Amino acid sequence: MGLVLVSLMIVSVYLAWGPLPVLRTPLCLPRISTNLGHLIKSLHKTESLSPAPFLWTLHSEIMAGSLLDSAVLRACGALPSGSMTHTQRAIIDKSDIATALELDGQAMNLDALVDVALIYRICTQTGAPMTESLARIISSVRDQQRRQRLLTQEIASTKASVIVLAALPLMGALMGIGLGINPVAWFLHSALGAACGFCGVALEVSGWFWVKWLVRRSSRSA
Repeated sequence: MGLVLVSLMIVSVYLAWGPLPVLRTPLCLPRISTNLGHLIKSLHKTESLSPAPFLWTLHSEIMAGSLLDSAVLRACGALPSGSMTHTQRAIIDKSDIATALELDGQAMNLDALVDVALIYRICTQTGAPMTESLARIISSVRDQQRRQRLLTQEIASTKASVIVLAALPLMGALMGIGLGINPVAWFLHSALGAACGFCGVALEVSGWFWVKWLVRRSSRSA
């Protein structure tokens, strides 16, 4: 896939400064570079942080008889360092731990921690046990992770098809070169070929962004 993107970038830059006078504008190259930068960044999938280690550690510590604040402090250690700074500082300073949990949950975009903050506030005010509510949150997180894994499996074939279809023009060009037709020279040395190449690159990039948008939309709906 990297070869496809590099080839698209080369063709796009050439078309911006190549045989078509209408494309020879100073604004074309920065615009193309920006769009290609967004395209490359969209290929890198960032792993989202899971609240499961925090929830499991907190539930285990409470079931083992630890004090609530000590259990929360140990559970903070189950997440990457520096991700629960507000909560750890609140426990050490003995300030509002529920608000700190909510702030950390919002900062990491983890709704489960926001729910834990609400449960913590209610349990400290009423003295109610926290284990049953935590068990429900853990069950909800497990179901969400299961749905996410199923979604990833379902769209894997779609992504593979997109990669194959994106590489088909290059494969066709290579087959033409192998047959002695040399379509690359037509793309690079004629106005009509440059126009066709530009339209092909635009459709390739537009289709890639469209598929990425569909994938993101299906992920959000899940």
